[in-house]
Amino acid sequence: MIGRSEVVGRPLAALLSNDGARVFSVDIDSIQEYTKRPRVERSTESEAIRRYHARHVVRPSNLTLQECLALSDVVVSAVPSATYKVKTEWLKDGCVCLNVAADKNFEKDVREKASLYIPAVGKVTILMLLRNLLRLQQYTQASS
Repeated sequence: MIGRSEVVGRPLAALLSNDGARVFSVDIDSIQEYTKRPRVERSTESEAIRRYHARHVVRPSNLTLQECLALSDVVVSAVPSATYKVKTEWLKDGCVCLNVAADKNFEKDVREKASLYIPAVGKVTILMLLRNLLRLQQYTQASS
């Protein structure tokens, strides 16, 4: 997830990680990893129990953007800038690329690496993202 806005980036990273995805959230000044993946707990010396976190956990990441893109099966870009472009050479072969910004955030040759490229999203998609943001807020209030 490139872009960590309160409207698209952060809520989408939280939603995806709560569904079990490992999400790298890239912003201009940092990269964070959102995950709900299991932690290992020991109940006895010989037995390890794997439990998922109740909610997603956010940790700083030491990976670079290039390393994150090389690991990513899905790349979502939401950078509000006409000059920002995701480098095609950094993408994993066969990844899915989704542009949710008003401007195209991927280089013109993105289809050479991506198995699916969605250059823009419509108003219904944006509406569903906003709906999910409201649901996330309601879930947060209900669990506190």
